[in-house]
Amino acid sequence: MNLNRTELLDFLSRYHSEFSRELYEEENNIRHLVILNSHTFDLLLHFILYPKQDNETEQGNNVDDNGKVVVNVVCREALDFKEFELQFAADLARTIGYWLWHKLT
Repeated sequence: MNLNRTELLDFLSRYHSEFSRELYEEENNIRHLVILNSHTFDLLLHFILYPKQDNETEQGNNVDDNGKVVVNVVCREALDFKEFELQFAADLARTIGYWLWHKLT
């Protein structure tokens, strides 16, 4: 099964619509999706979807998406949010797991 990262970010954006924001860099074709932690509104995940490189296409990588995803976690270091970080990570892992399960059925 090929993982379509564009579809995944679309799903996360819809699922977390109240707590997510998107930005698109037109000149570089880079998509950003930021999801705020619904428990604290401070912690966030920043997904960056880079376009597929020409050399990846030439090598025969036929993955049905726009390219590579980089994920950054951003939080205020001064405060201790460890329990909320775990809950936030678990919520997102369950959401991605649901999306994968839905794709397989």
